[in-house]
Amino acid sequence: MKFMPKHFNFYKLLTLHFGKIFILIGLFFLHNSSYASCTVQGTNIGGLNLYLFTTIPPLTVANIPASTPLITPISDWYTTTATAFSNCIPNERLSLAAAQPSTNLTYDDNGTTYTIFKLPNSNIGYIASVQWTGAYQTLPFPLPVDKGWCFLVGGICYSAANRTVLLTAKIRFIRIAPLSSGVISLPTTATYIMGWTSDGGSYRGLFRVEPTSAIIQTQSCTVNTSNIQVQLPGIQTALLPSAGSTTGATPFNISINCPNAVNAYMTITDNSNPAQTSNIIQAASGSTTTGIGVQIKQNGKIISMGPDSSMAGNPNQFLIGNNVIGNQLIPFSASYIRTSAGSVGVGTLTARATFTMSYQ
Repeated sequence: MKFMPKHFNFYKLLTLHFGKIFILIGLFFLHNSSYASCTVQGTNIGGLNLYLFTTIPPLTVANIPASTPLITPISDWYTTTATAFSNCIPNERLSLAAAQPSTNLTYDDNGTTYTIFKLPNSNIGYIASVQWTGAYQTLPFPLPVDKGWCFLVGGICYSAANRTVLLTAKIRFIRIAPLSSGVISLPTTATYIMGWTSDGGSYRGLFRVEPTSAIIQTQSCTVNTSNIQVQLPGIQTALLPSAGSTTGATPFNISINCPNAVNAYMTITDNSNPAQTSNIIQAASGSTTTGIGVQIKQNGKIISMGPDSSMAGNPNQFLIGNNVIGNQLIPFSASYIRTSAGSVGVGTLTARATFTMSYQ
């Protein structure tokens, strides 16, 4: 039996420069006030009534396995808290809106579905949420945001008296399209902003990601074994008395080398019938015997066939090991298996399969 291995043999370094990405966390408008509604917090920037409330730490990107789904996080959650406004007077009308359009993509994180927003001119987006004193609210924000400082009348949000708006924002960056090797430069980007207006002026405040660079390292392994020839022994048909009976178990190994720890998966595909998903590799063209196929086991477990794909969750994809690193031998065995209750014809049997690695 001949195995034709397929593997990913590459090692990519991707540097991302996240220069001054402004994270706009919501947009508030306060109207019909005859005097200053709230006391703005933060540091004035450039005398333009723009206030920096706080910064989000530099981006840290983990290794991205080669076969992870396209929509996948490239950073951890970053969380920061800052006081935005204080001493707000009552009954100021507030409205809330996102400043950037959605990508029409979503990402599920711990049971919460987030809308993904796109950073301009890149294949990277982000998900975000804000917490006042209650539960986190995802973007776009529902109303009321928090009844501690906002109350609803007829579906409109009004400020409560003498409240301090303490914001906790969190953000996570998401890959939304393939990332090529090399340097990606992201321009200064306004994504969410918060502010208030009154007769005393108009003010805006922001949460900002400090300039940073990050390296994405695509994780994969090298398959050391090129073509695998497995020679099963000659047998008598009497050793296969009924359908499903097996004989002639023959061990073999597949060797891989993983420079970084990775969760390694594999799919075995019947080369003669790639669409079939049974646990039998069918006789290939040129075989003269009938009623016999080949069955594969890995650590004693019968392996079913699956489509030739490295995507996570591929049908009948099976785990080789978690945190696999260095040179590893993956043990298998191949056996004859009787495929039907009909007669078994004498002759020769050739079966061919491919295996596809997936790093997740």
